[in-house]
Amino acid sequence: MDSAVPPRLLPLIHTAVEMRFECKTWEEISQRVRRRARTCRHWPLRYPREWNRYYARLRNSYLMDHCREALGYLRKHMHSENPIISAAAARHWDKNCEKLFARCEAADQKADDPETQKVLRVVEQTKGLTDGQLAQVLEAVLEDLRTRADSNGAGTPTPAPPERE
Repeated sequence: MDSAVPPRLLPLIHTAVEMRFECKTWEEISQRVRRRARTCRHWPLRYPREWNRYYARLRNSYLMDHCREALGYLRKHMHSENPIISAAAARHWDKNCEKLFARCEAADQKADDPETQKVLRVVEQTKGLTDGQLAQVLEAVLEDLRTRADSNGAGTPTPAPPERE
């Protein structure tokens, strides 16, 4: 079950995600956001898209911070006066850093939910369109958003942009 998150609830959910990321209990979260613990406990189930997206952002930020720190130490060791340490650090860099950056990019792409990917595809398709064609695409997107807002997210998909002349 993935409901649309009411705008007034979004900051509370983000606070709850941050606190869960820091291993806080539901009771501690409930006190902070002034909701019952049972209510907070159901947010990941009721709003999984927003919960998972924000949690993934926090996780990626946490990992990138630690990665930057580790790379700083690795760079320091690559410039060591001791050739053995310098060579070992360079080998480690060659062996592991490319894989690490590839994993981070893959995680960033996975963090984008289907709605975000859909919007990015529409934006990519609109490049090079005339003003008239762009207006048609934007009208179709607005109509899609209106339909989904009226029917709680069960609207028709956004049509593809018109063919270029």
